[in-house]
Amino acid sequence: MCSSTEIRKKFETVFDKEQATVLTEVIMDSYSELVKTSDFNKLKEIVRDIGIKVGALTDAQKKTEIRVEELAEAQKESQREISKLDKSLQALAEAQKRTEISINKLVGRVEAIEECLEGISNSVGYSLEDKAFKALPPILEKEGVKVTGRIIRRYYRIGDKDNQINLFARAVKNDREILVLGEAKVRPSKKEIDRFLKITESVKKAEKNPEVYLLFVANDYHPHTEQYLQEKGVRYFWSYELD
Repeated sequence: MCSSTEIRKKFETVFDKEQATVLTEVIMDSYSELVKTSDFNKLKEIVRDIGIKVGALTDAQKKTEIRVEELAEAQKESQREISKLDKSLQALAEAQKRTEISINKLVGRVEAIEECLEGISNSVGYSLEDKAFKALPPILEKEGVKVTGRIIRRYYRIGDKDNQINLFARAVKNDREILVLGEAKVRPSKKEIDRFLKITESVKKAEKNPEVYLLFVANDYHPHTEQYLQEKGVRYFWSYELD
């Protein structure tokens, strides 16, 4: 049998010194009690099994260390990607702020243009109405409608909104009292015609359903608009007819 020193040195190739010393003492104590070769063989098998298990544990530890390094590297890469994403989001937020500022400026300019156009449209519309106030009574009288007072603008409260009738007058036709209700537009659309007709229905109810004479005055009519007015039974005049 090998000496205890030789055995310890062999163990130290696998274990640390303290473990090798303990194993050597255990083996030497066990060997001193052994009297049979078969018992010694069993001891060798035990030592061999211990060596195998220690080797397996060592391999497992190495694999764990490798895996830990891989996870650490993956975490670093994730952190780098998150950092890039944060920078991209910050850049996007800044771009969005600049876009919102530009949009607000554009909206302000559009609103200013709309106000300007609305002012021009109102100016033209009021001019057309003013002309109609004076010119329509004799024109209507030729069609058998005699205005008894004067043509005016009038507001009617419908729901929660005030609606204006551009041309409002009381008149007589065939000895019956009627209402003259009209609209003055630069170039009316079907939508504006429908809105006008809706308002006139509410006015009729408010005035206890008298007979009404509906008319439009405009600078221009699209052929489709003319046809639509004819279908709805609305009399219409061109601005040049008021001169």
